[in-house]
Amino acid sequence: MNPARTLEIGIPASKWLFLSAALAAISVLVACENADSEDGSEQSFASDTKSAELRPFTNVAPDLLDEGSEIKNRYPGVAIFDFDRDGDLDFYVTSAESGAPIEEARGEANKLFRNDDGSYVDVADQAGVAAAAHNSSAVAACDFNNDGYQDLYIGAMGRVGDELDYISTEAGSELEFISADRLYINNQDGTFTNATESWFGDQLNVRSAGSIACGDVDNDGWLDLYVGNRSDVDFTSFNHASHPGHYNVMYRNNGDSTFTDITESARLVAPQIVMRDSFGEPIIFPEGAAEGEGFEGFDPDHLDDKGNRGGDPAGETWATLFFDHDDDGDIDLWLADDGDRLKVYRNDSSGSNIRFTDITAPMGIDQSGAWMGFALGDIDGDADLDMFITNIGFHPVTRGPNNTPGGACSYAANFQWGTCYHYLLRNDGTARVPSVGTIGVFPDIAWSTKVEPSAGSPPESLDPDKVHPFWRTPTGLAAYDFGFGTAFFDYENDGDQDLYWLGAIISPGEGPRGFLFPGYGRMLLNAGDATFSDVTVESHLIDS
Repeated sequence: MNPARTLEIGIPASKWLFLSAALAAISVLVACENADSEDGSEQSFASDTKSAELRPFTNVAPDLLDEGSEIKNRYPGVAIFDFDRDGDLDFYVTSAESGAPIEEARGEANKLFRNDDGSYVDVADQAGVAAAAHNSSAVAACDFNNDGYQDLYIGAMGRVGDELDYISTEAGSELEFISADRLYINNQDGTFTNATESWFGDQLNVRSAGSIACGDVDNDGWLDLYVGNRSDVDFTSFNHASHPGHYNVMYRNNGDSTFTDITESARLVAPQIVMRDSFGEPIIFPEGAAEGEGFEGFDPDHLDDKGNRGGDPAGETWATLFFDHDDDGDIDLWLADDGDRLKVYRNDSSGSNIRFTDITAPMGIDQSGAWMGFALGDIDGDADLDMFITNIGFHPVTRGPNNTPGGACSYAANFQWGTCYHYLLRNDGTARVPSVGTIGVFPDIAWSTKVEPSAGSPPESLDPDKVHPFWRTPTGLAAYDFGFGTAFFDYENDGDQDLYWLGAIISPGEGPRGFLFPGYGRMLLNAGDATFSDVTVESHLIDS
């Protein structure tokens, strides 16, 4: 398999593989000094990582960034790319509304940090990509016009607190100006041009973008675009049986500086979410509607302040990934939804006839969870790509069962169709299934994957006394805590893939989700045999 085929560039943290808006919260200017020893020789590591000298990460942001570089965004996106083609990597970070009252909120400027010999200067204004009035979220850097320079697609999350969903956005209104996604084409001279209208026309995404993937789905030489949408935060509900999201959008690059929305013809319109009662029966809205006549898990009578429907009967997509998982020469699509099922769409396109097929259920990984981020890496050295997918983690099993129907994984985990645990999916090739065709074989090995716990900060779930008797005590990698963005990388340059994930969005005790699911992320070293050691403390990657 050629890893470069999986996608052109991801958001927000990796140039190739990993797509997750939440990963943007990782500090992008962290220096790892573990490649060489002080005398210039290669640093050796004993197999017992606890007894080996481990060179920690150092936060160098204060030294390399100017004052005023703080990002005011709960869900920032990051794109790392060489925008001016001078041979070093620059990076772009999105900001959002300032939190002022609705009538005063005008957003915060995004930042484009140009790499000037190891120091970074914000040139977003000069480059024309500050987008100060844009409530920005996800971002991807991709070369859409094949001129050798990467362009910027920037998602928006909508205006927070106005009680208006995207359906109420009027063409040409201030709300559309704030809420619509944007495309900036690289002029090859250090500046960009806002080409949104000419490329998208009236097909522009004005929902709440959470993640973006670029890839050539039809192998015609032009990068296509997939936008994963979450939901307007004014209508998000995890503790109610109605759990609205926003429809995602698949755009085909026509090769003439225009995109066409092909979501429906490509068979990528999101299915209704899974929402069942305690007897396993679908919860249908409007109340009293027969199955097949209403919506599962979505109440169309929940209206915004203009009387329009609040949200769509779809999941909240946090991460999107193009990945040729069946190694057949075209890229498939993986989606991580918060409060709904993981989704895998096999690319069944033929020439310009772009078609995808949902194969998640035949693959056996269609559980509902709080899916957040993807990481691809060869954990066992067998020359194929395995996958780690973040979830809420162990915290719900320290409490009793949650019997309130809703999008919280602590409710779904009561049933076989739901889980709160991370997935570690081992790539075992493909199989043929009658009436389905070829599917990827990706068994979840999280429970059986050994992790040597941190002596200073082991997960509570390793103590059976901390696990509520209703639940099975988790083991292995499944015993670990909350994860958002994630990535495999070779921390100590020993030739195998180590694993990092970012923890809770809110510090413990500072908000409902941070309080319920506290976590600062984990840094796990691969021993070379797909077993790991938790070195989060030693690596100085505790995010406080």
